[in-house]
Amino acid sequence: MEGEKDVMAAAMSSPETHIKLADPNEDTYWGRVHKTFCMLDFRTAFTTERELAEAQELLAAHRRGESVDPIKLEHAKYVTLAIVHPDTGKPVFTPLRASMIVPMNMIMDGAMLLANSTKTTVFAQWLNQTYNALHYYANRNASNEDTAQQRAVAYVGATASSVGASLGIRRVAKQMTNAKWAPVVARMGPFAAVAAADLLNMAVMRQSEYLHGVHVYDENGDHVGKSRRCGALAVASCATGRIFAAAPILLLPPLILSRVDKHSTLFTRPKTRWLRVPALLGLVGCAIQFSVPLTFGLFRQTAQLDNKYLEPELQHAKRKQDGQPSGTSAIFAPDMEGEKPSDPDIDGDAAAELFNRQVDQQKLVAMAARVTQLQDEDAELRARHDKREQETHEFVAYFQKEIQTRDKQLTKLGEELAAARLSHALALEQMQQARDTERQHFIQQATAKEEASTEQIFYLREELHQLELFREMKDSVATKLKDLETQLTLEREQARDTAGALERKFLEEKARLQKEHEKKIELVKQQAKEDARNGLDADTRKIVTDNKRMGEELRFQLQMTEELQREKQQFEARAKTLNIELQLQVQKEAEFAKQAQRQSRELTQLRASLRETEHKLGAGLAAASWDAHAHITRHEREREELTLDVEGLRKLLSLKNRELRNLRRLAQAILSQRTDIEQFFLDSLEHVKREIERERKEKRERDLENYHRDVNCAQGIKHSLRFPKLTSPTSPVTANSRKGLVPPTSPQHFTEKVDLRQLSWEDRERVLRLVFSKINHSQSFVNVESDAPPEVSETPPKQSRRHNEPSPNQREKQRSTAVYFATEPTNTGEGGRNTAGSNTGGDEMLSMSLSGMPLVPRVPTRSSIAKGK
Repeated sequence: MEGEKDVMAAAMSSPETHIKLADPNEDTYWGRVHKTFCMLDFRTAFTTERELAEAQELLAAHRRGESVDPIKLEHAKYVTLAIVHPDTGKPVFTPLRASMIVPMNMIMDGAMLLANSTKTTVFAQWLNQTYNALHYYANRNASNEDTAQQRAVAYVGATASSVGASLGIRRVAKQMTNAKWAPVVARMGPFAAVAAADLLNMAVMRQSEYLHGVHVYDENGDHVGKSRRCGALAVASCATGRIFAAAPILLLPPLILSRVDKHSTLFTRPKTRWLRVPALLGLVGCAIQFSVPLTFGLFRQTAQLDNKYLEPELQHAKRKQDGQPSGTSAIFAPDMEGEKPSDPDIDGDAAAELFNRQVDQQKLVAMAARVTQLQDEDAELRARHDKREQETHEFVAYFQKEIQTRDKQLTKLGEELAAARLSHALALEQMQQARDTERQHFIQQATAKEEASTEQIFYLREELHQLELFREMKDSVATKLKDLETQLTLEREQARDTAGALERKFLEEKARLQKEHEKKIELVKQQAKEDARNGLDADTRKIVTDNKRMGEELRFQLQMTEELQREKQQFEARAKTLNIELQLQVQKEAEFAKQAQRQSRELTQLRASLRETEHKLGAGLAAASWDAHAHITRHEREREELTLDVEGLRKLLSLKNRELRNLRRLAQAILSQRTDIEQFFLDSLEHVKREIERERKEKRERDLENYHRDVNCAQGIKHSLRFPKLTSPTSPVTANSRKGLVPPTSPQHFTEKVDLRQLSWEDRERVLRLVFSKINHSQSFVNVESDAPPEVSETPPKQSRRHNEPSPNQREKQRSTAVYFATEPTNTGEGGRNTAGSNTGGDEMLSMSLSGMPLVPRVPTRSSIAKGK
């Protein structure tokens, strides 16, 4: 999750002399948390333009000092912070606003957590880093924008590091043998990818802060300077805050879901499996909404640091600003008063007029010669300057050409290295894709077979369950059948007994009735006989009565017989029905037994086929794992070979870079040494010129003294009479002479400029000896008292302390062979100058050539100089 604004330090392109101090809400931790929480409020994402304009007008009115509602003012402030860019003042694109961090990063982080293959992982990481790059660009610091190259490097580096870290964690988790910790390590893949991308992105995008420093301000908001320590602290604090913010978002939701899966089957059942994605997104959204403010509140946007942790030059900056200046400067008017000369005699006035006239004529001649000499020197200096500039251009052009050639070679090698890396990456990706495709194919086949076997086992389990139900039903039916048979047997015995009893009863009744009937017949016969004896009428009435009674009893007996026959038929029909049901139950039981035997045979066959399928699947997976291992081994071997090639190319590139650095160092050494040697040569020339000037001044003074003595002697003037010194009222010499600090110099018409063409061979030898003595870093001149004038052995008057310290040339000699510019005088005329006072002779110029010389240059001797002459 990387959708926040980084304002940990004030890193601006040009420092302001005064800035506004931090927001009071930044002083407390909960104030910073509340501010960040309100900026992440999703409700402000879809604020209309009219509402945004009203919020800006409300803030403008508050800044003007008008009275506004505090609640509306706070809401307007948070709406403006969440939508408007702080530098440009324009609304940010809706998906890239601060208030859209929660929904957008909820989708991105959910995609990274749900990715279960290489392609989905790469796509999720690329999508996350692309959104982060767009978010950074939309919320960039407009006052100090990064270059397109920095953005491209940061984007490519962050994407590559996140993808590499995620795939590396997945690979480590797959290779782990501990089944308990492997899922935990696999869940850390997205967090490791985001952390690596954050660190690399911070290191690239904000490298100027810890390399060049950030602007530091005091407690009053005044600019103090730039501090690299503060820049490093700001970058480290921001990176720490980002990692702390990403940890709860990418680690807690997977742990919570895994904990739920251990104690519940809510997310594993087919009907409720779809709830896993909404639950994960909800947990991620809640983590973003609450963890980002809590972690980003740990650091202030404008950090405050004790001055003892700053650089030493910044620790005393405030003290120097509060104290007095180190010194003051004052202008003093020089004392213009001097001693007034005494009045001369009349003869002195005439001699002075004559002397002034002669001096004026000599001055005119000297000025004309001086003008000519200056014109010649100007032409010579222009020619020398042009020649040195041409040599410098040629030298720079040569080294620029060499550097361009090396740059082209480096570019070519870099392109070849990039092409090799790209081809290696493409080949590796193709092989990985082929391996993933083959593995996915095997996994799909195994999954299909497993699903088919699972379906068959499910059907067999269902049939087995039905068979168990049938067995239970059969047992219950058999029990009921046994009960019915027992009941039927009992009822048959009861019916048989009842029928026998009834038959016996009927027979007994019949016998009894027959006996009674016979008795009655006998009695009737006897009675008839008696009635016949006594009278027919009475007997006839009795017979009719008996016949009626007997007819009624006979009808009762017939009715009872019919009822008994009917009951007998019912019992016989019931017994027949029970026999039929019994036969049906017996047949059904036999049929169920046949079905159970057939199902047991089919179950045995399916179990055998399942074992065979599992064996084939295990063999296929073993073969696939062996092929994958072989592919991985071959890929590793090829990768090692490519790594060796890359290392060779890197070593070659490092050697080329080392050679180029050596060449540049030598060029810089040549330039510095050329500058030092030229300075040495100029110092030597200046020293010789000063010596010649001193000698000429002494000689001129002696000539003037002799001239004055001769003039006085010729005109009869006393030897004690001296002419006043000719001075100019505006010259510094006059002021010094009036103050009595320095002696007067030579007259103005005397030429103090020393021409190189006027040097004698002894002077030139002195120059060369002085140059080579300085090149060799000697502490004094070479002792040439035997064959040189006494002035040569004198110590230079301005010998600085840098001759006692190791110079850049000496330090360079300790590392590599020194390269010197040898200067040799070249005669352009036929003849040379024979005497020191001669002004004629061939012109000479110094020719310079680039040559390699040993570490200790050879000091030229008088014999070599004579040969040169």
